[in-house]
Amino acid sequence: MNTRTALFFASILLFSLPVLLQAEALDSLPYYIQWDSVPGAGGYTVEVRAPEGETIFTKQFEPTAKETELDLPAGKYQFRIVTLNKLLKADNATNWVAFEILAETAPIIVKLTPTALTTGKPVTLALTADRLTLSAKAKLLSPSGKEIPLSIQKTKNDTFTLTAPALDERGQYSFVLANSANLTTQKNNIIAVGYPDFSISSISLKSSLLTIKGKNFSKEMVLYLSSSPLSASRKKISLATLKDTLIAAQFPTDLPAGVYSVYLANASDLQAKNIYSFTISPPEPTSVAQADPPVASPLLPPAAVVVSPPAEPIEVAIPPAPVAVEPPPVESDTLAAVENTPTAETTPEKIKPAPKPVRHRIALGGGAKTDLTFGGWENVYPGYRLSGYGFSDFYVTNNLRPKKGVAFDFSLGFRADFASMTNDGSGKYVKSSAREISGLICPAFAMSIPWARARLYLAAGCEYVSISARDIFGKETISGASIDPAGGAGMSIELPVTDYFTLGLTNQLLYVQDAKSILKYTASGFLAVMIPVRQ
Repeated sequence: MNTRTALFFASILLFSLPVLLQAEALDSLPYYIQWDSVPGAGGYTVEVRAPEGETIFTKQFEPTAKETELDLPAGKYQFRIVTLNKLLKADNATNWVAFEILAETAPIIVKLTPTALTTGKPVTLALTADRLTLSAKAKLLSPSGKEIPLSIQKTKNDTFTLTAPALDERGQYSFVLANSANLTTQKNNIIAVGYPDFSISSISLKSSLLTIKGKNFSKEMVLYLSSSPLSASRKKISLATLKDTLIAAQFPTDLPAGVYSVYLANASDLQAKNIYSFTISPPEPTSVAQADPPVASPLLPPAAVVVSPPAEPIEVAIPPAPVAVEPPPVESDTLAAVENTPTAETTPEKIKPAPKPVRHRIALGGGAKTDLTFGGWENVYPGYRLSGYGFSDFYVTNNLRPKKGVAFDFSLGFRADFASMTNDGSGKYVKSSAREISGLICPAFAMSIPWARARLYLAAGCEYVSISARDIFGKETISGASIDPAGGAGMSIELPVTDYFTLGLTNQLLYVQDAKSILKYTASGFLAVMIPVRQ
């Protein structure tokens, strides 16, 4: 081989080396590194070196970073994490930690839950797997062979969340997890998918038409008619209408007398459920009364007609009309005595005193609420949380439910809120829990119509906050509490069910003056009891 040929092959090898290294890196599994945040740190640097001591990877991270992912060729390495100060100078460093990056293989499925799903609901699966690459793909295989792709989201080391739209086919599904086309792991019949249990709200049978209303009726729903109890000679009834919430079927009209039951099943191979029974009575026998034949009467000669002579006229004496005789006059004292004499028919009843009018009303109630916190607290305790509260209000007048038109009123009340928040430590902050209890004085203005009431109130008081947390090393518990002034405003819409019970919805914006101010929005529903106060 001459010098020119040797140089040609050397140049090809030189330009191909990065490509070969990249291909080797893609044929290896990723390696995840996590660390705890250090208070006051200006950032972090992750360094990786070969066992011989040569540094092959260095990357600087922001103060909020807590993890990284290494994509290196398969082999053995060492890493350390350097903490930087505010000037981004090395302040402290961990010891070198040995680790190994494995070559890419087929993934190992450790656990997949749940193993039972229902149709019509979005799919969410929890997967624990080893040797899963960043480009891994997952899918479900239905009983008919249809492929359902699954989205993969990493939660923690070796733990993933898989999601997919709702399934519409029941049966045994297989699960496929692949790092590449040639590196695939499949678990057959690992997930059972069935129809949800149906429920029935009403059944009616009119003119041989059976109508069933409910929910979760499947597309394979079958209806049977059988003598009670269910017998082998059950008869399948053709369905005229089949929807998720409605079934209609035409019954035969020539059924013999007997007791019958209607059975319903989500599919022909599933257990049927007795949903309706009825009885057909035998027809009553018709009796016809036999009449005696008519008997011929003997012919008689016509009776002799007797003619009486005219009678003498009869005189009738008419009595004279009665003459009204006026009673003698009665003295006034005597008449008064007679009128005031009680009898069995005119004895007066006891008169009950009229009830005292209602002057005021007191409302006592409570409800459930959901809170959304701002002002920096949403980073530590993100999202919504459910909690509760109680209240009492004294209304100045009794104009809460006018018969017509609009009425106005004022009230003075007290409201107490309580909530609990937790952070599991898997995110940006350490594991901690917080408890909040607030007491507020709430003057309010109310506007009422016959079927609804709106209240606008201001609130002033204080809030007690108690926090306990683990330190950054997870060894000691740090706790603290404070009582801080608070103020806010809110509005509620109330629906009086009766004069004594009220349902309503309310929202509130509360500001708490803490070392780190809290702004909290609350939406809630409540039930109140109205207690009348009479004068």
